Amino acid sequence: ARWWEGWDMARHNRPFLLFLLAMVTLQFTHPLAVAYLPLYLKDLGAPGWMIGAAWGIAAGMEVPLMALTPRLIRKYGAKRVLVGFTAAVPLRWALYSLIPVPLLILPLQFLHAMAAAAYYAAAITYVDGLVPAQWRATGQGFYGALSDSLGIGLGSLFFGWVYQTWGITQAFIVGAGIALVGWLML
Repeated sequence: ARWWEGWDMARHNRPFLLFLLAMVTLQFTHPLAVAYLPLYLKDLGAPGWMIGAAWGIAAGMEVPLMALTPRLIRKYGAKRVLVGFTAAVPLRWALYSLIPVPLLILPLQFLHAMAAAAYYAAAITYVDGLVPAQWRATGQGFYGALSDSLGIGLGSLFFGWVYQTWGITQAFIVGAGIALVGWLML
């Protein structure tokens, strides 16, 4: 197959295009976690160990949740797991905007683990079911390139501007709205 045939496959596959748009929209908000959550914690007066603990908790919870995800996918299907786990994204940003106490943010890092399991386990399985077998690698490439590169890259720029202009609380509120739109597209 030639590379441009992959574009045709994607262009004519409406469910796949909607999925890509939803995931780009959700991942657009991801910089709120990786770039702006540490700044938020610092702005709230959190000590350095707490910022590190936030990421340690998130990463530590990802492993068992990702290990459980294949079983959940077999039981409920990739789309249901994807929709269920990505519901954590707008919820997370909304809760961050409401909680001005750094210690109370730490338990919310479980929501990060849910999002990671959605992005790295459920979404990949879902893509395999959306595209023809001979286009699975191409479908995964489109998913990774668009959601992880385009979505996160543009989101980093956008939320930097929102943070500088209106502050981090408004960035989390805007992020919750954007993520909700992405989640509803699923």
